[in-house]
Amino acid sequence: MYRDAPFTIEQLESKWNDFAEQIKADRPRIATTMFTKKPVLRPGNIIELSLENSTLKEDFVNSVKPNLVAFLRNALLNDSITLNLIVDEAGENGKKKLYTPEDKFHYLTKKNPALGKLKQQFNLDFE
Repeated sequence: MYRDAPFTIEQLESKWNDFAEQIKADRPRIATTMFTKKPVLRPGNIIELSLENSTLKEDFVNSVKPNLVAFLRNALLNDSITLNLIVDEAGENGKKKLYTPEDKFHYLTKKNPALGKLKQQFNLDFE
């Protein structure tokens, strides 16, 4: 029997947090992401979640997404729920996050080109 009960964003967020609480011990990084990033409810029962990078998205898809969708469908009594994950590397403040030493170096080199000369002069490398 197909279920299509309407639900509110408040109900969605409540069940979202319930699921995050359940996975907190096994998947602390994803649980933290779920607690800090709120889902957006789009028309057609599409839930959208913006993530910082493709690595987090891949981890989310491989380890949590199917169970999360099944949990939300059962908890909210709606079988048409889908989850779209979006990678937003610019982040909430509009600036790209710097993760790797190379990213940080390139960012700082743009601010102070002398860093590039120092790296070359002393034959420095990233560890």
